[in-house]
Amino acid sequence: LEETITPRLVDAINACCQNQACGLICNIGAVSDQFDLNSYFGGANMPQYALVYKIFLTGLESVPLVRKTQAQFEKDAQSIIDSQKSFILFSQEALVMDVKKGVRFSRNRQLVFKDLPGSSHLD
Repeated sequence: LEETITPRLVDAINACCQNQACGLICNIGAVSDQFDLNSYFGGANMPQYALVYKIFLTGLESVPLVRKTQAQFEKDAQSIIDSQKSFILFSQEALVMDVKKGVRFSRNRQLVFKDLPGSSHLD
């Protein structure tokens, strides 16, 4: 599946937001004959995700172009993916701690979400 889908995704990225994407990683889903992974990760009848892609963007301004890429990719791959069981998630990477480098947790380094009611940190 990865060999079929990845080239289509790369083509969509190159066509719509080539200068806005600076990296791509594909994680292939695990299958186990030893135990039920759905039970372990929280629920029966959940969709099985065969592939998870992480696209590294140059900045927040890249999001509209990634949405354009998503539309192009979904159109081109509609015969091999179920868009009802697929999703895209945007997140911003943040350093919490790095044991190897001796970087300890610091509340001052954490993101603050001013639009949320109450504290945006666990107290």
